[in-house]
This record gives sequence, C-alpha cells and structure tokens, in this order.
Amino acid sequence: MTAVKEISTKSGDRMAFVTLEDLTGSVEAVVFPDVYRSSMLHLAKDSAVLVKGQVDIGEDGTAKILVGEVRPLALSGNGGTPLVEVTLGGPAATPEALRRLDAILRAHPGNAALRLHLQLPDGKRVTIAPAASRSVTPDGAFRQALEAEFGVGCLTLR
Repeated sequence: MTAVKEISTKSGDRMAFVTLEDLTGSVEAVVFPDVYRSSMLHLAKDSAVLVKGQVDIGEDGTAKILVGEVRPLALSGNGGTPLVEVTLGGPAATPEALRRLDAILRAHPGNAALRLHLQLPDGKRVTIAPAASRSVTPDGAFRQALEAEFGVGCLTLR
C-alpha cells in the first residue's frame, strides 16, 4: 500500500481511498465504511496486505478495486501475527497516560506482539517490548480506544 487517504462520508462514517502497488503496477482501491471499520488497522502506508474485492471499470477505462476484505500479508498464508506499535510523545508520555494505556491494553487482550515507543518530556526516546502476556487484539475497537485517548497516528501495525 503506497498511499492512504481517509475521509468522512456525508453521514460521518470513515472510509478510505488507497493505492495498491506490486512489481507490475498500481491501482486505486476504495474501502467503504463497513470494510473500513473491520480493517482500519491494516490501512497504513507501506503495509503489505492481501486485498479481496471487485474490479470496477470507470467510464474513462480506469480500473479500481472495490474492497471487500483486507488482511495483513503476514496473516494471509503463514499464520503469523502482526506487530502492534504504539507511539506516545510529549504530554502523552506521563505516568497517568501510561496508566490509561495500560487499561486499554488490558481491555483488548490477544496474540499480537506489542511495542511501545515513548518520547519523554526531556527529549529521550524509549522503546519497550512488554511481556507476551501483554499481547493485544489489534481490531477496530482497539484502534478507536487508542486514538480517542492519544490521537490519530499513535498506532502502527506491521
């Protein structure tokens, strides 16, 4: 995925336009709100994904994919699990914020490994790899909880 543009529909639902690329070319894909909700964690620039959908040929002959399903490539064939990275910086890297983060992590247990990247108020950067018991389920509810608490862009799925 080489580009992701998230928008809100007139009814307020989120959806995305993404550019998919392989060794032979690129194509635009449309991720409508129902699919967006279930796959938003996988819609990130430079992520490798498996997309299923229908091809739509426009009046000008341009093809685009109407996406029906998005899965991270690591999960599509080999049973691997994604790496979930949470980045907190500045005022979001306080002890109170870390307690709120811990509550979110506890509410979404799963099997995806977790990495925390903290930008401390003094400018130092710290990366923490929590124990396997702190693995999470990187679904839409998890992303929404994190973004509501810490803002859009705090979560990366690899």
